Amino acid sequence: MKFFISLLVFCFSLNVLCAQKLVLTSADKKVTVGERIRFSLTIEDIDTLDFLKSTDLEFKTDNNFKYSFEVFPGKAGKQTIGPFSISYNGKELRSNILEITVTDPDEISGAIILIIPDKIKKNESVKLEIIGSVEAIQKMRLRKSEKYKFIPGGLSSSMTMVNGVSDKSYTVKYDIEFLEKGDYTIDGSWFESVPAKMIIKECKIKVK
Repeated sequence: MKFFISLLVFCFSLNVLCAQKLVLTSADKKVTVGERIRFSLTIEDIDTLDFLKSTDLEFKTDNNFKYSFEVFPGKAGKQTIGPFSISYNGKELRSNILEITVTDPDEISGAIILIIPDKIKKNESVKLEIIGSVEAIQKMRLRKSEKYKFIPGGLSSSMTMVNGVSDKSYTVKYDIEFLEKGDYTIDGSWFESVPAKMIIKECKIKVK
């Protein structure tokens, strides 16, 4: 009976060790040169955490541990992150490899979306939203004009998941006040420092 119990304990311990995995994950798979990308290394199915002493480790209650780190890619192209390894109880755990796409800010292609209400009164403040990639949004500036005045807002970001892949977009909002009545078509000519390959989807507003 004692031998049978010991055998059960040994088999249980063996199953726990075999189930452990070192997993590399990231919410982002596409960034630009110099943009921060965050990764996490997770050991799954750990039966003890006594060997972990670093304050950089984030402990979880589901018998895992996670180590997070950031990378700032220095060149454009397809790049691989990993594999990483860690030794635990005489066993080496090796992570998977992730591939990321790094784009050059000087080779931007895509579209910027402009959003503004259809109608507004003269001298009434309204929000003009500019939505697109961070590299384009940071460079663009609304031109000064005698027909309107404006106050630029800060940069904000949002993220959506499509088939497990993250899609990040950025928004800048301008408080704009039209000083003259008329029909306006807001397009690329309204802005400075628009990347050459960037398409701006125009919007229209009627000022009464």
